[in-house]
Amino acid sequence: MRSVSVFVKCPFFCKEKDNQLRCEGFIEGTSMITRFPSRRDLLYHVSKKCIKVDGGNCVLAKNLYEKYRIIEEKERQAELLKDAPTYSVPDRIKTENKAATVKKAEPQGLALTQSSRA
Repeated sequence: MRSVSVFVKCPFFCKEKDNQLRCEGFIEGTSMITRFPSRRDLLYHVSKKCIKVDGGNCVLAKNLYEKYRIIEEKERQAELLKDAPTYSVPDRIKTENKAATVKKAEPQGLALTQSSRA
């Protein structure tokens, strides 16, 4: 029985044994086993999904590609922010904003009532 690993191009494939495929798991440091009812079913799966570098229409491969895309994006953002200047709001501005908020919240209805009596 010839190993399917010579045909597999998916980067998440780990190994094959009997009627099982072991692929990288979604959680770091884990792997997932997919068991097939027969060798024929395993070969069919490999021919439709695993022989493509992008994983074809394999749900696991799509999710793993998305996981690594998100990780790379976060790393890129962290790298950009590492060298970005930081700004802090001066205390006097923080105080002025709080006072302005309090002034806006004061009721104005009393003045209208007094002027309407006149």
